[in-house]
Amino acid sequence: MMVLRTLTNGRFLWGILLLLLWREVNAWTDTPPVQQLLAPTTAPVITIWYGDTQKFGTPGNPQTLINILGNVSDADGMASLKYSLNGSSPTEVSIGNGASTSSVLAMGLSEGGETAVFPTAPADNPRLVSPGDFNIEISTTLLISGVNTIVITGTDTLGEQAVKTVVVQYTSGQVWPLPYWINWAHTNAITEAVEVVDGQWVLTNGGVKTAVTGYDRLLALGDITWDDFEITVPITIHNFPKSNTGGVGILARWQSHFVEAGEQPGTGWWNLGAYAYYRNRSQANGGPHLVLRTGKTDLQTNYSVTLTLGTPYYYKLRVQTKSPGLSGFYSFKVWPTGQPEPATWYFEVQDGPPEEMFNGSVLLVAHEADVTFGDVTVLPLIEVMTGTVGNGSLQITPILSGTSAAYVYGDVVTFTATPASGWLFSGWSGDMTGQQMTQVVTLTQNVSITAVFEQNQPPQLATLTDVNIFAKESVTVTATATDPNGTIPTLTASPVPDGAQWTDNGDGTAVFQWTPTPSHVGQYTITVTASDGVYTDTENFRITVQPEPNQPPQLNAVPDQNVFAGETISLTVSATDPNGTIPTLTASPVPDGAQWTDNGDGTAVFQWTPTLADVGQHTIMVTAFDGEDTDTTTFQIIVSPRTTYLPFINNLSP
Repeated sequence: MMVLRTLTNGRFLWGILLLLLWREVNAWTDTPPVQQLLAPTTAPVITIWYGDTQKFGTPGNPQTLINILGNVSDADGMASLKYSLNGSSPTEVSIGNGASTSSVLAMGLSEGGETAVFPTAPADNPRLVSPGDFNIEISTTLLISGVNTIVITGTDTLGEQAVKTVVVQYTSGQVWPLPYWINWAHTNAITEAVEVVDGQWVLTNGGVKTAVTGYDRLLALGDITWDDFEITVPITIHNFPKSNTGGVGILARWQSHFVEAGEQPGTGWWNLGAYAYYRNRSQANGGPHLVLRTGKTDLQTNYSVTLTLGTPYYYKLRVQTKSPGLSGFYSFKVWPTGQPEPATWYFEVQDGPPEEMFNGSVLLVAHEADVTFGDVTVLPLIEVMTGTVGNGSLQITPILSGTSAAYVYGDVVTFTATPASGWLFSGWSGDMTGQQMTQVVTLTQNVSITAVFEQNQPPQLATLTDVNIFAKESVTVTATATDPNGTIPTLTASPVPDGAQWTDNGDGTAVFQWTPTPSHVGQYTITVTASDGVYTDTENFRITVQPEPNQPPQLNAVPDQNVFAGETISLTVSATDPNGTIPTLTASPVPDGAQWTDNGDGTAVFQWTPTLADVGQHTIMVTAFDGEDTDTTTFQIIVSPRTTYLPFINNLSP
C-alpha cells in the first residue's frame, strides 16, 4: 500500500527520496500503492483517559501492576510511543492498530507540496482495541510511595513529537478493606471505586458501562491479599456485537496480567482463581450458556440458562478455602433482579489446576460485550471456630448445611451452651464474654468461641444458731450460702410458722422474721435448704418460744376531788397491762352510798353523792390486778358542807 501526500516548505527532496524508497519496497512486495493527499505536519495528540493525575495503592492494590490507559493519534502516523518513570530510561509502548516501531515501513514523512508513501500495520495485541490505544503497565514495585512522574513521548513518522506527563500518587502498604461496597450513584469518578485495567468506561444512571466494546474490558477492585469472599453485582448485558463470541462475568482471586513473549501490554491472564461467565455462542456451537472457568479450563457448564439481553441479573460468586493449603471452592448463581435469591447454586466446584491462585482481587469482565455493572457488594466469609472446655455442648444456629455453606459478613448467629448432667456452664472465652448461656452475635470478623463448663459442686450453707425468745418478742435470722462454682443458690425454709416471713434476697442470703404470739409458745425446728439447681445443702435451727414474763399492770393517776355535800361526783379510773391482760380494778374503802363499777375493759367508774354526814376527807385506794401482779394508786375526796347566808337587816323598828 502506498500513501501519497503533498510536500511543502522546501522538503521536496525528502519527499522524492521517500517515494523512491517506497517504490523499491513496493516492487519487492507486489503491493499496489494507495495514494492520499499529504496534509501539513502536526504533532501527535496523546489523550489519557482517566486523567493526568491518578491515584493508586489506596485503598489497596487489586493487582501487582498499574495501568495508564489512553490513545495517541497523528495524521502522519505514529512511529513510536515511549514512557519514562521518574526519570528512568524510556520504555517502548505498543500502539493499537499502529505500525511496528521496528519496521522501516512505519517511518512515514509528511510535508506539504509533494507526496510521500508509507504503510500502516495491524496491531497484534488484543488488549489494544482501537487505533492508537495504548496501555502502559508498570509494576507497583517500581513506584515510590508518594508522587511518581510518568513522561510519555509520542513520535510520529515525520519526527514530530508530543510529550504528556502523568502524575501518579502512589500509597504503599494499604490493604483494600473488606467488606466493600460500591454505590455508583454516589461516585464522582470511576477510578474512585475501581481500577480500570482495560477499556473505556462511563458512569450511567444504572452503574458503570462499557463506552467501547472489545476484548476483555476489565475493572479491578479489592486486594491481591483477599482470599475468601462473596461478590454480588447486578449486570445488564445490552448486546454482543459479534456473533458466536463474547461473554460477561466476574472473576475472583485476580493478581495481574503477565508477559508471555515480550509483548506489551502483557496478554497472559490465566493465573487467577476462577470466573463465572455467561458465554455467547451460536446455536451451532451449543448456544449461550453459563460456565465456571479457571485458567484455560472449563470446570462446569450449564446450558439450561439463557439470559435476556437488556434485563439486569444478579451475579453472585463465592470463593472459600475448605481446608488449609487447598485451592478455592467456587459457587455461583444468577437470577433476575427483583426476584428472590434462589437457595441453590448453579455451580459448586473445587478448583485445583496449577494456575489457580490462593489470593487475589475481583475483576468485572466484559469480553466483546456491551455491559452495565451495577452496585457492587463484596462480603468476607466469616470463619467461626468453636470449642468446649469441660463436659457440655455448644450449638450454633443457623447450622451450615450444603457444600457451599458459609457464614458471611453480617450474618446473625445464635450460640447456645448446654452443660451435661452434673456440670455447670461457667462462661464464654475467646471472642465472646459473659455468662449468658445463649448469645446472639452479628458476625463481622472471624471468631473463635469456647463454652466453658465446670463440674458442679454443692452449695455450702453457713451454720445457723438456735434462738430462744419470749412470746411477742421479734426475732430475725439471716441465712447465708455460697457456691464453689459461683452460682447464686436459691434459699428456702420449711416449715415456716404462721405469721413468720422468709425472704430470699437472690444474692445468696435470706432473712427469717417472726414475732410469735403467746399462742405460739413452744419449740420450732426450721430447715433451710440451699440449692444450685442440681445439688443442695441444708442447715437446721431451732426457735424456742417461751411465755412472755408477767409485767404488772399500770394504773393511770386519779386526781383528788373536792365536792360539797349533796353534789354528785363521777370519775373514771383506767389501767393498762404490758402483757395485754385486762386487769381487774377494785377500790377500797368505798364510802357508804358510793358505787364502784369495773367495766371489764381496764376501766372502772366511781360515783357518789355525799351527805352532810360525809363531810370530811376520804382516801380511796384503787388496785389493778392482772392475776399475778398489782398496781395501786390513791386519791382523796374532800366533802365540804354547803354554807347558807341569811340576808342582813338594818334599822329594825319596833
